[in-house]
Amino acid sequence: ANNGQLNVTFGGASLFGNIAIDSLGQIILSSNSNTTFFDDLSNKGELRVSPGSVATFFGDVSGPGNYTGTGSKFYEALFSPGSSPGLVIDEGDATFGSGAVVVMEIGGADQGSEYDHYDVAGQLSLNGTLVISLLNGYAPGEGEVFDLFDWGALSGEFFRLDFSGATLAKGLAWDFS
Repeated sequence: ANNGQLNVTFGGASLFGNIAIDSLGQIILSSNSNTTFFDDLSNKGELRVSPGSVATFFGDVSGPGNYTGTGSKFYEALFSPGSSPGLVIDEGDATFGSGAVVVMEIGGADQGSEYDHYDVAGQLSLNGTLVISLLNGYAPGEGEVFDLFDWGALSGEFFRLDFSGATLAKGLAWDFS
């Protein structure tokens, strides 16, 4: 549990064990740090990946915390932004690998408070699986729109879409545009 500040600089670093960044906590990766998180990360504070630095996640990543700095993040496991649901802002680049499972929750029509939204200022590279889950019995109506992602630049696409937890009323269908 991190209530303070953890700094990682230059070279490679490997972090093992589940990590919880509390609301006042920070992890700062700087000076061309190449840091790998092998276990789960819950971010309720700040993870800064400075320019030239890279964070790679092999464990699940969740929480409403912010991702500051213009460095790169690579997600190779579950990614669930927000706090059921929430808005997560990422100032850098984000890549979802082929093993990534991105879970986006929808419980209403208000972005960031009723459904998840991930806003990536830089390059967003898609791959892996997108899972849509409806919360608390929410049933989207005809014409409702859910903007789940924003980006500076986009590449790739999810190779699998899982809407098994997001069944719509008879006569309605998801529009993936």
